[in-house]
Amino acid sequence: AVCSKYALAQQPQFNLQVSEKMQHFGPAYGFIQDQQGYIWFSSFTKGLIRYDGKTFKSFRHEPEKPNSPASNFIISMAVDSSGNIWIAHFGSGLDKFDPVTNTFTHFKNNKADPNSLISDSAFSVMIDHTGKPWIGTNKGLESFDTKAGKFTHIPKKINDKPIDISPAVFALYEDKKGSIWFSTGDFLTGKTGDFDGLFRLDPSTGKQVFYKADPL
Repeated sequence: AVCSKYALAQQPQFNLQVSEKMQHFGPAYGFIQDQQGYIWFSSFTKGLIRYDGKTFKSFRHEPEKPNSPASNFIISMAVDSSGNIWIAHFGSGLDKFDPVTNTFTHFKNNKADPNSLISDSAFSVMIDHTGKPWIGTNKGLESFDTKAGKFTHIPKKINDKPIDISPAVFALYEDKKGSIWFSTGDFLTGKTGDFDGLFRLDPSTGKQVFYKADPL
């Protein structure tokens, strides 16, 4: 089968050649391309998928094998400068996958460890220009010190004052100035609370600017 996607009239046309014998992958939420040119995407039925332009390789969750993805419910992915694939799982925490050694490292919440991931329900992951991973969870925003192996929770602030609740973070973006932008809200119901909208964080000062959602 051939699937075509058109952009503007003056832009090139891209065609993806897919064999008719290819098995159905089901819904896919995460897509990235690494430094080697490989395309990585998620599959609810087959886990983490690598596409090299001709063939697909699947890394599927296997409960009896610790060195497999934490789950097949992959929501978001990011690649760092070393080629590691960071994977946000809904309900199963965060993974770091080294495609050279085919090794999965799992990070999950540990109630006895305040430096662990605050929640296993991760929705988004991003690597900033310094190489630091940022993770959006259903309990707010986290950053991860890869050298110390410690997670830091970033409390929400309105007018420089922390708020008591931590809305779920669903999307992350770093701009050219190094500011971290993250969105909060309930994407399942579409309802907006008092602290739902868009935040801009300056990592160097901790200052946050809040842009409240104002649905028509």
